Amino acid sequence: MSKEGSMRSLRVAERVREELAKALSREVSDPMLMGIVISRVELTDDLSLARVYFRTLTVSDEPTDLKLVTTRLFRFGRRIRGAIGRRLGLRIAPEFRFMFDRGQDNAMRVQELLSEVDRELAERKPE
Repeated sequence: MSKEGSMRSLRVAERVREELAKALSREVSDPMLMGIVISRVELTDDLSLARVYFRTLTVSDEPTDLKLVTTRLFRFGRRIRGAIGRRLGLRIAPEFRFMFDRGQDNAMRVQELLSEVDRELAERKPE
């Protein structure tokens, strides 16, 4: 799509992230969803699909726990989708797909590997 379309999707994605975060803090009574942080939202250019990346502060990142959290977020997203669309003035509210954000974990792993390489280079360096 055009650059204008992608700029709009970036702006709307940030607003969707803000609205989802507000809704999670105000409207959720599920203890498993209390410690959820919406880290980012990626919207398609036509605004029909929102990939919502989250981190959890209170639940482990074990696959079984994450699956349960994702299922509960999916139900929450279905319930709140229309309200968010109306708040943002969208004709059609995007469908939410919730995914655990592994970006921070990946960045820490890269940092660990770089530190390991630096240590090995320092050990090999002749004096």
